[in-house]
Amino acid sequence: MADNGSPDPIFDTDEDFTCFLTTIPAHLMVGNQESNQESNGATTMLFSNIEDIIAYSNGVSNGESSGVSNEISNEIAEIINTEIHDRVVEMLELLSTRMKRELQFEKMGLSNQTKNSSKYLEPLIKIGWVEKQYPEIKNRNQAYQITTSGKRILSLINKH
Repeated sequence: MADNGSPDPIFDTDEDFTCFLTTIPAHLMVGNQESNQESNGATTMLFSNIEDIIAYSNGVSNGESSGVSNEISNEIAEIINTEIHDRVVEMLELLSTRMKRELQFEKMGLSNQTKNSSKYLEPLIKIGWVEKQYPEIKNRNQAYQITTSGKRILSLINKH
């Protein structure tokens, strides 16, 4: 189940452990995306909007994406570029190492201004692809890094 991104099963027993009940929850993507059975038997995932991509990034338990075609990778990149911004991949790659916003923006050729943070960094934090080192407090040493969900998306996009 972990290999295909399904949630863990839930095991309940009685006090004497004489019987048990196993609940196998549905995969998070059930009903959220279409699948297309190709003639070679492979299943191609179709993403129609950013919500599908976010749900996929949050619902898969590992970074494996070997079944994703270049066409799907391009489709994902196009949706992300249109619905978030065209520098998502660059930001996620930079944040594979924790760094301060000032350094990140410098490497991207941007000024360290609130408007750039609002446009480029905050959407990725809101989605859950980037996290703050100190999420609860304002800290002059605040740094950012890619999350597991962000790594999943980056691996899907970098297939092409």
